[in-house]
Formats: sequence, structure tokens, C-alpha cells
Amino acid sequence: MNLAKLNPVKEEVFFDFKDAFLMLLLGAALGIGLNMVFSTLGITQSSERFRETAALQFSRPFLEGLLLYGLVAPVLEEVVFRKAIYGIFRRFASFTVAMVVSAALFGIYHGNVVQGLYGFLMGLVLAVSYEEYRNILAPVLFHGGANIAVFLLMYVKM
Repeated sequence: MNLAKLNPVKEEVFFDFKDAFLMLLLGAALGIGLNMVFSTLGITQSSERFRETAALQFSRPFLEGLLLYGLVAPVLEEVVFRKAIYGIFRRFASFTVAMVVSAALFGIYHGNVVQGLYGFLMGLVLAVSYEEYRNILAPVLFHGGANIAVFLLMYVKM
């Protein structure tokens, strides 16, 4: 299946350093902000499954975790959830429908209520970044910025 034919988001080739830095910074801010809100509201503490997942994620060696969560996961997940799923839904539905469906599937994919809610909210913003910039690098860098910031924050806490 040729995704380019199914995805109506016509990608622009040009994405400069300023755009990249902005996506990383905004991703880091949203990632830390959502984690602070979830922690303050007691959402993270209420889920045993989330705590088990977090413990497993942060048991990896530092560089391995940084590479996995800051680069590999954002690239693979954004190709699947924004480039493919969002793109296919965007061809047949409105921006809002495609955004909500891709964000909901992104949340469900994360496998527990805490990361599911976080993934859904982050997925909404990632779809906006993809639609706005028309370049898969925007959500990849935003996602990577969020994951790196949260990984560093949690790594320092442990």
C-alpha cells in the first residue's frame, strides 16, 4: 500500500533549525507540564500498572533509554500514528475527526490508563503539529522533546 496516495497532507520539504528547536522545546514543555499536572492530581500514583511500566522503562541504562525513548520511539510511533493513521483518516474525514481518532489510538496503544490519557492529549497536539507544519519532522521532534525531557526528569528523580 502506498501511503503517499492515501495521505492528503502534502509534506513540505523545508524544515529549518528554528522550527526544529521550537518543536523540541514545545514538546519538552508539554511533556513536563502534563507530568506535573498528572502528579499533582494524583493520577500517576493511582495506577499500579503505570508504576510497573515506569519502573521497567527507567531500569534501562541511561544512554539506551535516551536513544530508545528520544529517537527510536518517536520516529516509529509518528510514522504509524501521524503519517499513516492520521493521514489515512485525514483523506476521508475532517481534521478534527482524524486528530481525535489518531490520538485515541495512540493513547490506547500505550497500554495503561495514565499513559493512555497522556498519549491521547499528546496525540492531539502532535496531529496539530503535523497538520500545521506539513512535515513528519514536526511531530517526531515534538514527541522526541517530550520523551527526552520526561526521561531526564524521571532519571534524575530516581
